Amino acid sequence: MKMARIPCDQDDPMMFFFWSIDEAMPILLCLGIGIVVKKTMLALFIGYIVVRIYRRLKESNPDRFFLHMAYHFGILPVATRTLVNPFEERIIQ
Repeated sequence: MKMARIPCDQDDPMMFFFWSIDEAMPILLCLGIGIVVKKTMLALFIGYIVVRIYRRLKESNPDRFFLHMAYHFGILPVATRTLVNPFEERIIQ
């Protein structure tokens, strides 16, 4: 059995049982959807597959990669002066 890492530092991500929160959310979301449509086991299996793919991508890319991609595609709403809107074609100062 693989030993689970228990976070000891303040900067470690929040945990839900043995998963970090960002890994637990797809499973919990699929569980909720599966209960509503009465396909719980299928939804949990899909959630597990999504988490496996996400974990593989998360470990092979640098930290904050998904936040950067969310900002780049306009999914992350940011209304500050320091960040440029990714959909602007020309920037006039």
